This record gives sequence, C-alpha cells and structure tokens, in this order.
Amino acid sequence: MCLFSGPRRQRRRRRRSQDPGDKEADNKRPRTAFSPQQLSALLSEFESERYLTGERRSRLAVRLGLSEGQVKIWFQNRRAKLKRAKAAAISAKEEALERGGTHAHADASQASYGASEARHKANGVSS
Repeated sequence: MCLFSGPRRQRRRRRRSQDPGDKEADNKRPRTAFSPQQLSALLSEFESERYLTGERRSRLAVRLGLSEGQVKIWFQNRRAKLKRAKAAAISAKEEALERGGTHAHADASQASYGASEARHKANGVSS
C-alpha cells in the first residue's frame, strides 16, 4: 500500500559536513525545546482543531511566547505524526488479519470481553 498520494518524491537529505569551516551547518537553528505548559496548550488546541487560522496561530504564539512559525511547524509536525500513526495502525491491523485470517478481530474482541468480565468479578458484579 502506497502512503503517498500524488507524484511527490522523497528528497534526499544532505549530510551535514564534518568540516568545521562549513557555514551551512553552523547556520542551522537549534531545535526548539517546548516547555510542558507550552506542549499542553499546543496539544489542547490541536485536539479542538487540527488546522489553525492565522488569527488563532497569532494569538496562541503570543500566549505561549513562541513565534508564529514555531506554532505553525508544531501543528504541521503533529498532523504528520498522526498520519504516520494511523498508517501504522492500519498496517498492523492488515498484518493481523493476514496472519490470523478473519478470526483476528473476533479473538481481540473475545480477549477484551474476557478482561471486562474479570474486572466485574473482581468488583463483585455478576453478569
């Protein structure tokens, strides 16, 4: 299954030069380390809406003490992470179905039911 939609190709990354006189490697901005409070606010915004308007991005950046670019890139990266996670989950589900046939889903449901029943028994609830 191809995860890319369209004629895009992956670009080759240029290796960072080990040459101490390489200006390009020296100009690279260090990675932003977000504080726990910033991450919490960014996640909260992301959960309510995955895409930001310019106005919301601006307000969020000011509130968190970040640049608009940092907020924009964080949202882009988060959407990419979500997309990769979904693709991995679909792939894992397909592999499970291939390995276990059509019973894989039923087996998982049965295991879930069994765990639920065990919790009820431990709490003194009868079925």
